[in-house]
Amino acid sequence: MKKIKYVILVLMLFPVYVFANEIDYEISKFHIEANIKENGSVDICEFIEQTGTFNGYIRELRYKSDNDYEASGISNIKIYDLNISNLSKGQEFSLVTNGSKGQRLVYEKDEVYGGVDLTMYNASNDSKRGYVLCYTLDNVVIRHNDVAEFYWNFIGEDFDDVLTRNNAFGHFVTSTWIVNKERTKVLMVHHNIYNF
Repeated sequence: MKKIKYVILVLMLFPVYVFANEIDYEISKFHIEANIKENGSVDICEFIEQTGTFNGYIRELRYKSDNDYEASGISNIKIYDLNISNLSKGQEFSLVTNGSKGQRLVYEKDEVYGGVDLTMYNASNDSKRGYVLCYTLDNVVIRHNDVAEFYWNFIGEDFDDVLTRNNAFGHFVTSTWIVNKERTKVLMVHHNIYNF
């Protein structure tokens, strides 16, 4: 019993401090540009602004799905620092085998079944940093005799960050006209989840 009292007394005199890496951020802007190419592939650039304290950002890109709408692969991956003032590409990130906390402008690429996981290191202490993630979804457009279909979940099933309607860059509403080569037929697609 005496030993327990001494241990408690020692712990009280010499407190143990645990230091954890503080991660506290929000995605303050998220903007996607997609360019459908004639060969059925789509070039995509995601502009992601992150605010807070963090070591970087992990983006999981998947091209395989449980439905008919999937790509044959992801290629041409390039990552750039985001110029916060005008949402444009800055310095290109370098691909590394093992990144570490505190690094900036490097990324790791992990090939997984049906996609790729990108760990982008761009450490921040209570400030804004961002990423421009560009890639190509290969053979994602489904072609028919008279029209073509493009259906894609840009965010993905495992996206954990909150995108709110308060941010115009995080609000997705699309209207698209697709015409055949002769411009005699049109497919109109409209999506408005809030029905305004």
